[in-house]
Amino acid sequence: MQASRDARALPDGGGAPPSASAPLAGASPGSAALAREAKPRSPAIDVMRGVCATLVVLHHIHLRFRFNRFDVREMVPRPLGTVLFDTGHYSVVGFLVISGFLITRIIATDIEKGRFSLRWFYVRRIRRILPVFYTVTLVTMLAGYVLLLPADLHAFLSSVRHAVLFAANIYFSKDQGYFDISADEKPMLHIWSLSIEEQYYFIWPLLLLLFMRRGT
Repeated sequence: MQASRDARALPDGGGAPPSASAPLAGASPGSAALAREAKPRSPAIDVMRGVCATLVVLHHIHLRFRFNRFDVREMVPRPLGTVLFDTGHYSVVGFLVISGFLITRIIATDIEKGRFSLRWFYVRRIRRILPVFYTVTLVTMLAGYVLLLPADLHAFLSSVRHAVLFAANIYFSKDQGYFDISADEKPMLHIWSLSIEEQYYFIWPLLLLLFMRRGT
């Protein structure tokens, strides 16, 4: 009898109880948003990320050995060597495309269901990125203070200021002069891609929110 009453209490007289992943009453919007982002990952996207990461690492290996006048591409047949060791910069673009796709899907889904919050979107980005970013930047600044000459330290601190404002890509795009410091002597150069990603986070959610609301 008790079992039959429980079954009748469920939709259509049976089925599973409400999902355990549904937000609990009184849960904060931030905790609910974090729960939604923790859904199972896509194997295809993980494979693409893995390929991109591997190609970036191989590209840096090639650059490092090139300074020692050793071409690692000669270790494998030329077409394969070119693909493995010369496509790292394209792989970084691949990372940006994948990130943009995932963020757009999350935002668009939340907007359609009326649960998107700009405030919690930026809170999640801050929690995920800034602690590690500022830790790496601080450690790099301490190392630069000890190791760099005054002129190099001045250029380095200028790049740090732009990196903190997520404008490193703009700053380094201007370093094209003959006497510019080489890439391996710019400790903050790797922040250029993070700056592009953060600029995307600043602008795209606002535009997507505007476009989708005007289209409804």
